[in-house]
Amino acid sequence: LLGESVALEDPDRLQAEPALALRLYWEAVHRDLPVFRLSRDAISRATNGDEFCERLRKSDEAAVLFRRLVRVVRKVRFKRDSLLTELHDVGLLLAMIPEFKPVVGRVHHDIYHVYTVDAHSIAAVDRLRALCRGELAAEHPIASRLAAEIARPQVLFMAALIHDIGKDIGGRKHSERGFDLSRTILERLGVAEHDIVEVQHLVLKHLRMYHVASRRDIDDPQTIESFREEVHGPEGLRELYVLTLCDVATTSPQALTSWKERMLEELYVRALAQFEGLPGRTEQRAETLREAARSLCPAQGERDFLEHFLTVVPERYLYANEPEDIVAHSRLARMSQTRRFMTAVLTHDGPYAEVGFITDDKPGALANITAVLAANRLRVAGAQLYSWLDEHGGKRVLDLFWVRSGDDPKQVEMALPRVEQDFEKLL
Repeated sequence: LLGESVALEDPDRLQAEPALALRLYWEAVHRDLPVFRLSRDAISRATNGDEFCERLRKSDEAAVLFRRLVRVVRKVRFKRDSLLTELHDVGLLLAMIPEFKPVVGRVHHDIYHVYTVDAHSIAAVDRLRALCRGELAAEHPIASRLAAEIARPQVLFMAALIHDIGKDIGGRKHSERGFDLSRTILERLGVAEHDIVEVQHLVLKHLRMYHVASRRDIDDPQTIESFREEVHGPEGLRELYVLTLCDVATTSPQALTSWKERMLEELYVRALAQFEGLPGRTEQRAETLREAARSLCPAQGERDFLEHFLTVVPERYLYANEPEDIVAHSRLARMSQTRRFMTAVLTHDGPYAEVGFITDDKPGALANITAVLAANRLRVAGAQLYSWLDEHGGKRVLDLFWVRSGDDPKQVEMALPRVEQDFEKLL
């Protein structure tokens, strides 16, 4: 820290440790501070070198940090409140995704887009962030609610960022070209295969919902049925609706008219209704996650309970969590079966810690949990809330909160005994 900004202690270390550049921005985001001007200049100079950029792309740490930065929702202290604009300005966006270089400054070949391809893509991500924060709830209530409940943030944010990457050489069919390019980009960034499939699908179909809503008769049941078959289940429909809204809204300031939004909303509602009562689509991602979780849980007793856990949690839970997390949550759930409630610090991410709560699913459970978090000054950055059935048929909640208390996640662990005592009193 240098005054009211985050700085590199030794800018010369950048060449030996390229991931330090993204680590600096990760710290700046979590500390809610800007980056010191001289450190920013040092990063800009470094990204002008091809060798530095190549070594940065080969860094596993850099890939993890970049994925996290892309899906950051909170407000930041950078130019125009845009994290990706800042990363673009200092060269880190192009360093990590060199496929963006041909679309920098590229003008769209139609009368609707007033922004260049790179500026439009960044604006789409910023729009998605604003929806997630609830800042546009008055204008877009349905999209804001769906964005706040995203089960697969990495999928949707990555799709928003690279949905127009196929315009690198101009011409038509940029969605198909983007489909091919996106796999190369996502594999290099270390995105899991099950997420790559979903991002590719959104890139391929990112124009489809708008075209159906604006050019087809959505009163025709066949139109709705045909469109429903193109999306990847209810979750894929939610993601495509939010992505389409962000895409259209950032083509020009006047692009998203009230009529277009109404048509998109009606198509979303009608297509969602088509899924009701139908057997669930075989989700490759869900089954892949189940198998990966099973492979991490070899002990017979734990494995037996995990099988039960995987069948009683909602499908959206599987989309929102990685196999390692699923196994950790299953172990917590297994231990909690003979207890009135259970809490645990499950994992850390920078200054944040994931705290899990399991208790009976009764009215007031969520209010009690949030009350004890607030009373112990644990600031919540994100949450996942689920219901499930234990092996005895009891209805339980699994509520997961990302919280922080200062800059050290150990402070959360130190606060946990007080949280448990307060929660016991409330129960």
